Amino acid sequence: MRLPNEKLVKLSQKIRDTLDSSKITLKDMQSLLGLLNFACKVVAPGRTFCRRLINSTIGVRKSYYKIRVNKQMKADLEVWLDFLKQYNGVTVITDNGLSGGTISSYISGVSYHHKIQGIQDTTKFFIIGKALEGIKRIQGGKRNDIRAPITVQLLSDMISCLDKVCKNKYEAALFSAVFSVAFFGLLRVGEITTSKSKSVINGSNLTISDILVRRKVLELRVRWSKTDQKGKSVTLLIAENGKNYCPVRLINEYLKVRPTCNNTDLFIHYTGMPLTRYQFSSILEKALHFLRISKGHFRSHSFRIGGSHGTSQAGGLRGGNYEIRQMEIACLFSLY
Repeated sequence: MRLPNEKLVKLSQKIRDTLDSSKITLKDMQSLLGLLNFACKVVAPGRTFCRRLINSTIGVRKSYYKIRVNKQMKADLEVWLDFLKQYNGVTVITDNGLSGGTISSYISGVSYHHKIQGIQDTTKFFIIGKALEGIKRIQGGKRNDIRAPITVQLLSDMISCLDKVCKNKYEAALFSAVFSVAFFGLLRVGEITTSKSKSVINGSNLTISDILVRRKVLELRVRWSKTDQKGKSVTLLIAENGKNYCPVRLINEYLKVRPTCNNTDLFIHYTGMPLTRYQFSSILEKALHFLRISKGHFRSHSFRIGGSHGTSQAGGLRGGNYEIRQMEIACLFSLY
């Protein structure tokens, strides 16, 4: 959406008239605020720059009473003029569905590179901070997580159809193992895949040395995670359950056919290339499509959400998804 040209001209002129004045009447201020409020529908961050103008009307009762236009209010109006010229109907970040916190993290990364290069950090500019405040206010704080959990039954159905979805038996064994381990190990996709298809060790993925099968129990060492940036590591114990989605059996079957190569990542293709995040999500989507289930809100993280929910019901973890990895845990899924 964009402001109609006549509205744009009228609002711009109204702002300039106010900038040229030291005082305006309450009626004129309310008229200006009405136009700005309308413009906020297409200039999302602009609402932040209305606050001081709104505050100036507090306690003023008569429409002909004068309101002083101070330097701070004029600074906000200057920002509005800039918005109307460059950002009328344009949203660069919020259209991508990013939260205010994620945007702040990206801006912190930009700030870091400014400092490394020894140049002025433009991310600290007043307008950037106010724009972030506006985005967070519009989003209304923390957003609900709409990702759906993968249930045990759905996991079973997907593993059963992988031989028809994957291009060969090796790929079916690979994805059967990785889906099961992701679910029962409560793993994030970043802990079992790489972001790019490169035959290198990134230091954070599961490796062949991180896994051990003993007495029908899968011992899995997670050396690094989102909540363990220092690499203290945690060991997970996952019991055999006798089902078609049993992680112990599926890992054993996968290891029997896994090629011997220089790449020590646990999950690799027959060519020796590591499993990527994109490939993980792609096979998940294909399996859901084969089962005639809409992808909907299913994502790669749905394995962790579903596994966490199941573990809480089984009594394996207290607090569900929030206390995962705080200590060495034994995931004995007797419920399944």
